[in-house]
Amino acid sequence: MKNKFSNDIKMVKFEMTSAKARDDLLNNKLVYVNYICYEIEEYITPVNVLICSKCCSIGHYRRQCTEQEETSDIANNNKSQHIHNNFPRTVAPWAPSSNPMDLKLSTLISGLSQVNETLSKLCVTNQGFQQFMIEKNENDIRINNEIDDLKSVNNKMDQDVIVLNEKVNDLDKLMKSNDGIFKQFLFPMLDDILKFIDT
Repeated sequence: MKNKFSNDIKMVKFEMTSAKARDDLLNNKLVYVNYICYEIEEYITPVNVLICSKCCSIGHYRRQCTEQEETSDIANNNKSQHIHNNFPRTVAPWAPSSNPMDLKLSTLISGLSQVNETLSKLCVTNQGFQQFMIEKNENDIRINNEIDDLKSVNNKMDQDVIVLNEKVNDLDKLMKSNDGIFKQFLFPMLDDILKFIDT
């Protein structure tokens, strides 16, 4: 889980009135929040501690305290006085060891190196694209040649079909003329044969 600043949440406090519900959660080692299952790794029991506001010690109240003097919350028992006049002066800050021009130059050089890397990547990409375009043009030429070959084969087949149709027409005419000849000569001959057989 994360909080509103997107930091991981280390610990979550559950307030429960039922000890049985707490024991069930600890036994299952799982808790569901908004349909998401989270594991329970550790249980820390709540503790009530008495801290004296006079001496900052544990285990009694202020009215039961036996100390005579009050202890500061910040400094605890350290109530020594600090005299600021006897301290030596601080050393003046050192001048920066690097020249601002050097920093700008190093920034410029790092920027130029990044530009060079980007340009080298672009060059590699451009070379790949140019190679792709060359292969595409070669493929287009090959496909156009194949299409032209198919067109020539198709034209040749059309011419062959025309010639074949002409031959079929000639054959039909020949068959019709043969039928005419058959009717003109064969039928009278058959009639004569039948007449001869009948007599």
